[in-house]
Amino acid sequence: MEDKSGNIPIGGILKPQAIAAAGNATGTVYVDASKAPWFVALCAVGAGGGIGSALFSIVQATDSSGTGVKALVSTPASLTLATDNTSGVLDVDPTAMDFKNGFTFFAVKCAMTGGTNSIATAIVVACDGHYLV
Repeated sequence: MEDKSGNIPIGGILKPQAIAAAGNATGTVYVDASKAPWFVALCAVGAGGGIGSALFSIVQATDSSGTGVKALVSTPASLTLATDNTSGVLDVDPTAMDFKNGFTFFAVKCAMTGGTNSIATAIVVACDGHYLV
């Protein structure tokens, strides 16, 4: 049987981690937006101590280490999930990025409201099989 997992172009990952109430975390791997025409962020949040909400959004930067990081303003700009073991998808349209000013990399950010130490994660997948991340 062929192993199909190697055919999935995975980019940045927000590693599963506990995020405190009023805390946030950003993926440590910034994705080069020139590698595909569209990306999808698969986001999930697990229950922690108390119920709150997780706001997943996309931030853009000028290099793979996150230099000059700023919010990506696009539609949809974010995804809100209740912290009770839920998941969702956030589309990432590279054409909404500030390429003119050198912002060609992006990452997933999660900001937690309420709850305590809720676990959040996200995986970025390129959506065109002709490109590799």
